[in-house]
Amino acid sequence: MSHSTPAIWTITTSLPIPMRSTRRCAPVTPAGLWHRWQADNWQADIGTTPLGFAQSTWVGGVTLEGDIGDFGVSGTLSRRPETSSVLSYAGMSVPGSAPVDGNSGAINADPAGTLWGGVVSTGVKLNASWDIGGPYGFWSSVQHHLITGEKVADNTRLALLGGGYYKLIATDDQRLSIGTNLLYFDYDKNLSEYTLGSGGYYSPQRYVSLSLPVNYYGRYDSSWSYLVSASVSNSWSREDAPYQSDGESDKGGGFGYSLEGALEKRVSSRWYVGVAVDLQRSDFYEPNHFMLYTRFTFNDRWQPIDYPPSVPRLYSDFD
Repeated sequence: MSHSTPAIWTITTSLPIPMRSTRRCAPVTPAGLWHRWQADNWQADIGTTPLGFAQSTWVGGVTLEGDIGDFGVSGTLSRRPETSSVLSYAGMSVPGSAPVDGNSGAINADPAGTLWGGVVSTGVKLNASWDIGGPYGFWSSVQHHLITGEKVADNTRLALLGGGYYKLIATDDQRLSIGTNLLYFDYDKNLSEYTLGSGGYYSPQRYVSLSLPVNYYGRYDSSWSYLVSASVSNSWSREDAPYQSDGESDKGGGFGYSLEGALEKRVSSRWYVGVAVDLQRSDFYEPNHFMLYTRFTFNDRWQPIDYPPSVPRLYSDFD
């Protein structure tokens, strides 16, 4: 069964990453605006994608949570950016020089300066979980989104997720669990290319992944919280030919793994500082992340620190 927590109003800050404009002008530092509210059984947020981008738009979401018998349930309506690439997240423009057909001499490119990209996903997510305090629990999620962008073909995404876990340790101050997760999603069109009509984001027509996670987290001395997590996985995928091309379909997949760690310290009744690191390894996808952060809560909270650490998330990952 899910457990409600006291209403918490927080402000989290992060530094934007300097980028260069896609219009070949001086370097800019994009900055997004957003605000989030969180209470016992609901949360909401609204904001913008970074204002220095070639394409900028509003984003946000609303989530309601509750219990049905022994099941915890939630529903989310949201509009989120696709951050897979510069094209999908920031948008781009057609370069100023247009190639000419060598036979006819005609310009065969799109008009210079044409903007496209800035992709967003708008849709619904329904979650359910079961955990009555025993040694094991289960969770599931059904999601459907419409994906749109400037001069990008409309797309749809269906996702089905589920998993279970077993608690090897479950005390007031620490948890150790092992489990298995299954992920399925598909897109109507393959829009992974960087051409007008495509959005530059991974969009296979079928993707299945099976993972085996191990999570250890807890707190120490009522003011420290920590997390150590590892996972191995295998995936299978199928992609149609890229949108508006004469290519062939392709199958892929393979082995992957991930590692994650976080440590957070409460330094006063309202201020927290923390550090987080993670890495992921799979074919053609090998990101590393390191974060130092501060967190402020408007509520005066001197009870033992919550765990695992409340690491800030990207706006696109709020759901």
